[in-house]
Amino acid sequence: MKRMQPRPKDKPANQPPLDQETFKDFPLLSDHLADTLWDDGGLREPSKLTLTISEGRVLLCLSDQEANAGMFANGETLWEALTALEDGLAGQNGCRWVKWKKWKK
Repeated sequence: MKRMQPRPKDKPANQPPLDQETFKDFPLLSDHLADTLWDDGGLREPSKLTLTISEGRVLLCLSDQEANAGMFANGETLWEALTALEDGLAGQNGCRWVKWKKWKK
């Protein structure tokens, strides 16, 4: 299957996700969603953030495709869930990376 658009070989680093005002209080999450370069200068695939609302709670999953891992957080509001995810990235709560197996193609 061909890509609809060729993947750029050189991506600019540190592109802000959505808008900077929304993510200014979540710098670690912003880095995961926007940074396209590793510290050593190699290209990285930015993480993806999935939002689900179920039974009156906001559920978030931050997926790191290169690491085959996800971090989950939830809260009564979007702000509370984002804060829990940011705190998890900082190692300040029970959120942790959960590894998953690669799908066979």
